[in-house]
Amino acid sequence: MLSLIYFGCFLNPNYEKITDRTRSVRLILDSVEVQHLISRQESLSSRDRQEIDRYTQDVLRLAPECMHPGDTCPRLEELEKNGARYIPERVAFLDAMATEPGFSVPPNSYCRVVQRSPARCTKNPHYTPTFVKVRITTGPSKGKEGWGCEGDGVFTAWAMP
Repeated sequence: MLSLIYFGCFLNPNYEKITDRTRSVRLILDSVEVQHLISRQESLSSRDRQEIDRYTQDVLRLAPECMHPGDTCPRLEELEKNGARYIPERVAFLDAMATEPGFSVPPNSYCRVVQRSPARCTKNPHYTPTFVKVRITTGPSKGKEGWGCEGDGVFTAWAMP
């Protein structure tokens, strides 16, 4: 039975990904500026990787302080809370992307991936989802294309405020 459900997803021409199941999401409209921002961020991927490695080394260096049950780890907690300072180029990129025009997509909308980018779409150095350009295939946004965020095979884009 499970295989029939799984196989059925591939038979539905509208389905590849589903937007957030409970909230509307915002997709960023594709434009020359968005393509430029993404391309520039992709070219910084080796530096981004070095910054993530430095963050990971700092976490591992502080982790032994937190080995005993009930211990608080203020330095590690502070590091994790302020992890974005390790990835300043990515933070600047994401802030610029957030100002680009976009559109709202209702919950549970189907979409197809049109283009994938290795550009990261989160300010958390540990969690590294990437940008994907999708075409909405159902609902009132059907036919529109925009950039959202995909991590661990889950398409999330950005929740609307």
